[in-house]
Amino acid sequence: MTTLKAVKSDHLTPDELQDEINTLLDADIFRLKEIARKYVGGHELAADDLVQEAIYRALSGKRKTCPSGLSIISFLAGVMKSITYDARQEASHLVHFTKDETWEKFSDAADTQEVALLKAEQEREYYQALEVFFDGDDESLLMTFYLQNGYSPAGIRKAENWNKTQYDTIRKRIRRKINDYLKGKKL
Repeated sequence: MTTLKAVKSDHLTPDELQDEINTLLDADIFRLKEIARKYVGGHELAADDLVQEAIYRALSGKRKTCPSGLSIISFLAGVMKSITYDARQEASHLVHFTKDETWEKFSDAADTQEVALLKAEQEREYYQALEVFFDGDDESLLMTFYLQNGYSPAGIRKAENWNKTQYDTIRKRIRRKINDYLKGKKL
């Protein structure tokens, strides 16, 4: 008689993924919504929709399931990032608002211009909120801008001429500030 050995997969099975999602705490859902707000410009309804879409895509098999050993929060954050990246790629011809408040390019369609104007306004409000949040901590604000624009840790250190210790110290300051803020919010 031949016995079959269970082979440990590199990814969770759909049932394991469902179990992980079912065990999410309110605090985990809150974290997912905060991550989603970052991707959708702060709008509550859109953030809720993005979280739901990420869970749907994860469970529907439209993508590989969560790699074993990766937290479900990190996995779903990656799914949300992928969803918003794809949406932005489709709309890449839209107008872009630069830091000096000028327009780089315009779309031909009036309705897409309106969407682009709204997105540019949301982006400006987002950066203004970050400036208020990190009031007086220019290094943390600067690092946040770099991270938001896709810089790697090595790229940030090189651009600012920071060593690893300086980078890690600023990163810890950002983490503490965010944790202090979240402790003040009701979950």
